[in-house]
Amino acid sequence: MPVDGVLGELTAFLDASSTALAFGTTLWAGFLPETTGKAMAVFETGGGPPAHMIGAGGAAWERPDVQLVARSTRPAAGGPASATGVRALIDVGFRALDGIANETLSGTTYLRVAALQSPYLLEIDGRGRQVWAQSFAVARRSRGGARAVLQAADGVFWTLGVSTAGGLVT
Repeated sequence: MPVDGVLGELTAFLDASSTALAFGTTLWAGFLPETTGKAMAVFETGGGPPAHMIGAGGAAWERPDVQLVARSTRPAAGGPASATGVRALIDVGFRALDGIANETLSGTTYLRVAALQSPYLLEIDGRGRQVWAQSFAVARRSRGGARAVLQAADGVFWTLGVSTAGGLVT
């Protein structure tokens, strides 16, 4: 999979988590191609400020947001847009991503991936297809040291490290 960073890591995780999602066929990273079949893409959409190490200048944890966007197949000629299949497809992504905690994906430690809302109808596109979306907050380790004292944007301090088994310890 030629995509790096949070998009590549979460797309690879989704690809491996479900037979309903296959990268390059029904799953994409950073764009949603104009296909007639149902498809889903992962987009990076910003997020919160990084958490920094006290006494050092670098970010210890990144806090990007990502969004899943899923599109239905083309409706029958003259028929209304249908959620058939697209709601089930975005639910696959929802169930796979929401609740990731203390896991290493493609070599990067993820503290948490949490849904910011339930999937929702975003639009009916120009071809009459339903487009659904759902956003997630992500906390993932920055490339850097193994132990840090963190101050989150809300002022809460955390001491985090990585155990020899690869999990987070607080």
